Amino acid sequence: MPENSLIINKAFFGGRSGAKNVLKITLNKNKECYFNFGIEQQNSKYLWIPCKMNASELGDIINVLAGKISSIAFFHKFNGKKGETTRQIWINRSNDNKAVFIKIKELTKPLSLGEQKVLELLLSQIIVRMSLS
Repeated sequence: MPENSLIINKAFFGGRSGAKNVLKITLNKNKECYFNFGIEQQNSKYLWIPCKMNASELGDIINVLAGKISSIAFFHKFNGKKGETTRQIWINRSNDNKAVFIKIKELTKPLSLGEQKVLELLLSQIIVRMSLS
């Protein structure tokens, strides 16, 4: 999707310097929200793995971020280089409640407390925008 058709385009690089992966949340003009998982390649470019999210899933993620539940998981189908693939996404809160981890098979993205709050507010706004006609 061209960058100019995006309403929201926010990247989360994680709490570590030199992190080799990134989570990018996008909302396009068609009111489609994607979690884009980026894995840095040798040429310093990212291999992107997109997962389209619906409003209910975003609400469940907000519940993990707010500490109302400790984890949630989703299955998503998408068309990749090798045809249709099913991918599981896990969102888990750490035992000490300081970190949230968003995980797919290829990577785990930890979120700091500040990133968790930004993501929670961002997802709330996305749900509102997705719900407006």
